[in-house]
Parts: sequence; C-alpha cells; structure tokens
Amino acid sequence: MYARVFATPLGTTTRLPVPIKRLAYIDWMRGLACVLMIQAHCYDSWLNPEVRQTLLYRWSQELSTLAAPIFLFLCGVSFALVTEGLRQKNKPRSEIFRTALLRGGEILGFGFLLRVQEFVLGYPKSPLTDLFKVDVLNILGVSIIFMALFWRLVSSSGSSEH
Repeated sequence: MYARVFATPLGTTTRLPVPIKRLAYIDWMRGLACVLMIQAHCYDSWLNPEVRQTLLYRWSQELSTLAAPIFLFLCGVSFALVTEGLRQKNKPRSEIFRTALLRGGEILGFGFLLRVQEFVLGYPKSPLTDLFKVDVLNILGVSIIFMALFWRLVSSSGSSEH
C-alpha cells in the first residue's frame, strides 16, 4: 500500500494512507441496513402508544426486519470478495484462513462485549441469562468462523499452499 506524504506547517511530514478502492453498492447496502437497524431499535421508544397503532408504524416495523438478513448477506459477499482478493494476491491459504477466522472471532467477541455492557448497565435488575442472548453480531461471528472452516476444507482439496 502506498502512502501520500504531506508537509505540515511545522516542517514535519505526515503520511496518509491511500484509500482502498471500495465497492459503493456494498457500502450503500450496509448504510441501508444500519438505518433499518437504528429505526428498528430506536423509533419505537419515541412514539406515543396511539401512533404505534398506525399503518405507517406497522410498515416501518416490517421493513426493519430486513436489517439482519441484509447484514448476513453482505457478510457472505464480503467474505467471498476478501478471500478471493487475498487468493489473487497469492497469499498462502493458511494466512487467508487465519484472517477470516480472526475476523469471525472479532465480530463474535464484539457481540459478547455488547451483551456484557448491556448486563452491566442494567445491573442489578438484568438477569444473568441476558449474557447469553443471541443477536446479529453473534450470528455474523459464528457464520464467518464456519465460512472460514468450510473455505479451508474446500481450498485444501486443491493443490499447493497457494
């Protein structure tokens, strides 16, 4: 990865990374999923009970059910793009596998941290079982770990380390 060098007023230089080429349609879908997720979790808390009986509210709740499936779909697409990109750069299969496995573990860890934070903020009223609730981050983390395992299984049936 190349970097751009800029002079600062004090005479020192600052290295800024060159932006990675992104796929705008994936970013837009992630943005849509985020808006739907926020709407699903926040919109309801700001409304009067009588507004919750309207057709607009019911439709908004129906639309909000799309957030998790969109995240899961994009997770699979991103996994395929990343692993294929690393493969095309001739990275070893072990490195690709490790990268995917660590990413899945990271997301699963964030899911558990979210539950711990929720439990601590609700303490002493929150029951211990709240720590074991499953949410989209837990599903994404486990899914990425399984995709990494299946990728490794399928890719090891090929030829050499590359």
